[in-house]
Amino acid sequence: MDQPLVSIKEVSAGYNGEAVLQDVNLDIYSGDFIGVIGPNGGGKTTLSKVLLGTLEPFRGKVEYPLGLLNVGYLPQVSQLDRSFPVSVEEVVLSGMASRNFWWRGIRKEQRRKAKTLIEKMGLKGLGDRPIGELS
Repeated sequence: MDQPLVSIKEVSAGYNGEAVLQDVNLDIYSGDFIGVIGPNGGGKTTLSKVLLGTLEPFRGKVEYPLGLLNVGYLPQVSQLDRSFPVSVEEVVLSGMASRNFWWRGIRKEQRRKAKTLIEKMGLKGLGDRPIGELS
């Protein structure tokens, strides 16, 4: 079998001396698709920080057998300006944007695609609603 990209062995980690993760073992191989789910405070962000090297484990080790990886991380937003005047549809459209997107204007095809995505996410009818009104 191939070597893992990342190998976590007996890792315990947390904050201010209090463990959030205890004795975690995990190998991630090229082509793996990993989903990390759990309740608030369950250690998902802590695990991510350990993987990225931004949090040193109390115990155990994280190894990169094939060398360090280039990894992108977008943290959860802790605050949202609920008065910021942007709609659900505009947020979706911005995610579809190229560099010149807003200067060229929004085409009907792009609006249709955004509407389809909004419906697929179970938000039908909420495209015009300001994001600050959603939970």
